[in-house]
Amino acid sequence: MAQRVPAARAWLVQAIAPRLGELVEPVLDVTFETGDPLGSVFADLLEGADAALLDKVCERTDTALDQYSTSLLEIGVVAARRLIHLRAREWPQPETEECAELGRLALNLAVRLTNRQALAGAEGWARESVTLLSGVAQNDTSRFLGLLVHSLSTLGSILVQTGKHSEALHALDPVVSLLQRSARNSPELRLLLASSLNSIGLAQQGAGQSNEESFRSFEESVAIYRELAPGKPETWIGLASSLYNLIGSLNKIGSLERALFLAREVTELTREYTSFRADIFLPILALSLDVRAQALREASSWREALTCQVESTAVYRRLAATHPRSFLSSLAMGLTRQGMLMGELGAHTEGTADLREAIEIFKDLRSEVLIVDRMQLADACDQLALLLYFQGGKGALGHPMSPTFPGRSPSSKAEGATAGSSRVLFSAKPTPSPAGSSRLRTYFSAPSNPLRTLQACQRWRRA
Repeated sequence: MAQRVPAARAWLVQAIAPRLGELVEPVLDVTFETGDPLGSVFADLLEGADAALLDKVCERTDTALDQYSTSLLEIGVVAARRLIHLRAREWPQPETEECAELGRLALNLAVRLTNRQALAGAEGWARESVTLLSGVAQNDTSRFLGLLVHSLSTLGSILVQTGKHSEALHALDPVVSLLQRSARNSPELRLLLASSLNSIGLAQQGAGQSNEESFRSFEESVAIYRELAPGKPETWIGLASSLYNLIGSLNKIGSLERALFLAREVTELTREYTSFRADIFLPILALSLDVRAQALREASSWREALTCQVESTAVYRRLAATHPRSFLSSLAMGLTRQGMLMGELGAHTEGTADLREAIEIFKDLRSEVLIVDRMQLADACDQLALLLYFQGGKGALGHPMSPTFPGRSPSSKAEGATAGSSRVLFSAKPTPSPAGSSRLRTYFSAPSNPLRTLQACQRWRRA
């Protein structure tokens, strides 16, 4: 109701605020079960809550699964940030135990901000956590080393996502070495090793190391996850992430059959888990479908790839309608890949519409996105220029960087729109155009580079 009727938000605030303490459990129950916007109202009210109430909220939302819940995301972020602020005022000169608690809270907040794609803030809190926990681990290694290693692993993962691959390797190398030596008899530390190996594999790729090194890291990570917790939902998130990266490495070395098998496995299992906890596994399903679409594309199964990509983009559109800060960027990336596949199948009109919508979303986000998303924006512009060029663009479709584009009204953008390119897919019945498709595939299969983009745009403008 708060989503549909703006006035309802004010009604909820008036109803909950006077009885915040006694209503905390029912509010969390409703948010947990339904994903209702009640959660965002409650998150706003927590800005003025006391430490006892915030402790209760953090404890309730701090399980391995609930940290990934889209319904509880805002509540967890606000509660952790507010509690850190109160504890820091309460402990101006913290002792060892208090430093450890502040470090744990900072780590908790970094994880939640990462899940919300607020990576700049997540990096800051992860660094704060490492600083606090390094001090206490020196005094009592046996008690606090595990928490420090977790903090370093989280920082390394965030650095990978922000494109700081060399720094990520510097943070993760000692973590992985330590865990490989000492984690044999500890399931908790071995799960942390699996997560760290996945992150270091991505860092190795980004730093230009050989594909064999990253492949070994991903394969070891997957093996540990499968060994320790087969079929457990709380571990599937980590295993799925490692499988995505292993699939990408298999595509690079040409092992397409195994890549397709793993892509099908990760999609089918995630779909099962989505019926169990949609608030956690729906975003993972969208990513699984996206990864499967890319694997099918590598195997030249264009139509199957497009079917998976359309479903993935539709899920991201649904998520972005209620959690725009977390999923608009993912929606734009999905639209870019969908537009490319449309073009490869000869559906140029639908492909250009998808790419233009992606560009508009990236432009709306440009004040807050990281360099990784700016690269995606450049890639979307690149692909649109090429598609228009091969389509024989005569200027009627408009310049790709103009504020609005013909054929797609502003209301059809990501903010909760139901109309979109996926609705015209099967009515349009795209068929491959032999000449255009082969040339497009040649261009799309190569990595984006500025010179090719410039040349494509110049040819398009001359046309």
